[in-house]
Amino acid sequence: MTELKNAEPVEGDRLVRALALDATVRVVGVCSTGVAQRLATMHEASPLGAVALSRVATGALLMGALMKGREQIGLQVKGNGPLGGLYAVADAHGVVRVSIDNAQAEVPLRRDGRVDLPAGVGFGRMMVTKTLGLKEPYTGVTPIVSGEIADDLTTYFLESEQQPTALALAERLDASGIIVAGGWLIQALPGADDAALSRLEARIAQAPPLSRSLAQGATPEAIIGDLFGGDPVDILETYPVRVHCPCERERFEGVLVSLGPAELIDMAETQPSTELVCHFCNTRYFFSGDELRALAADA
Repeated sequence: MTELKNAEPVEGDRLVRALALDATVRVVGVCSTGVAQRLATMHEASPLGAVALSRVATGALLMGALMKGREQIGLQVKGNGPLGGLYAVADAHGVVRVSIDNAQAEVPLRRDGRVDLPAGVGFGRMMVTKTLGLKEPYTGVTPIVSGEIADDLTTYFLESEQQPTALALAERLDASGIIVAGGWLIQALPGADDAALSRLEARIAQAPPLSRSLAQGATPEAIIGDLFGGDPVDILETYPVRVHCPCERERFEGVLVSLGPAELIDMAETQPSTELVCHFCNTRYFFSGDELRALAADA
């Protein structure tokens, strides 16, 4: 999985940060097709698992765009559905990784033939953790209200941050898997005009489905522009998004050493090799008996 977890961004995968309505509205748009496809491959996901990974990763990327410098966002979705828990980590530079309990989970399709994500997620809680440099991490917990992820994030922003937010996440699948994925996020800033916000809400309600726009090749800039009609949008920054997992063999050696010499010797003598798996990228690390004995000696 090394070629996937550290690969260069897929062409077209990018995030756009912008301001609109005289800098009184914050806007983020992202195309995350390659991210969604790579996560599905890493986790050998079913269509249901692929959609769940896509939604959580895209949501985390949108939230990461609200961070600064080395700050990170952790997004955990823990429901009682067959998917189990999902956990995404994203930063302010478009880098994301996601773990999932049961990527191969399946549920019956909806009547319209679409993946039934709420049935896969179930009910439980959503937890957002912000790592803010030298400050204490901030954690907000809200209930899962729908399992569609976008609705749940909207609830989080309103209840935990008192920040009214409009947010959309979408993807489209065919027989091969996810073919497009993306999302957008809009937040009103202090000084926003109520009448202008009402017009924006009306345009959002009348906008075509995001999955259709993505499938037709719309870029994040075009999607954002359509939402604001003829109102000017000031693009602040554009950068690529990608999957990256920082796991390495040395980190897992440290995990083994923490078990203590006695446990390592016992493992070396009772099994031909020991396998450790990174939950974010599914990379497998094998340690022979001799390697375990050497770690025990170092410990």
